[in-house]
Amino acid sequence: MASPISSTHDARWMGAGFDTWGGSSFVQARLGLLGKTVFLLSGGFFVVMNGLLLAGGGLGILPALATQANLMHFLAASVMGALWAVAGGRPRSLRVLGWLDAGSLLLGGITLALMARFYSRQDESYAAKVLAALRNQFGGHAVKKADEAG
Repeated sequence: MASPISSTHDARWMGAGFDTWGGSSFVQARLGLLGKTVFLLSGGFFVVMNGLLLAGGGLGILPALATQANLMHFLAASVMGALWAVAGGRPRSLRVLGWLDAGSLLLGGITLALMARFYSRQDESYAAKVLAALRNQFGGHAVKKADEAG
């Protein structure tokens, strides 16, 4: 059963789209499942892709793996891993779970958005060109023409 709401601030928070119908134990299990799923998918992709690149290129490719986009991918996966670890621990109040939910989604989303931004700076891929055009259209960021790229 959901715990009683202790103040008007908590009442505003609880009515802001945070689904608490199943109580704090359900919310905590849901957050743990979200963190586990995203961490295993994103972290697994990170390990497999970097492992394949490392196996194909040997140790000489290590500097190429130390990119900002790769770091952001690792950080986003780590945020979800931390959510999984915290949600799997001792029982937490709905207020703490609300902050965990909001914080992990914001941090994970920001790091993945930064990863996409760093990838879009690459000149050679079609996806990077599409992302650069979208950044230009919606954010006003300049797009370099092929003859300006140098």
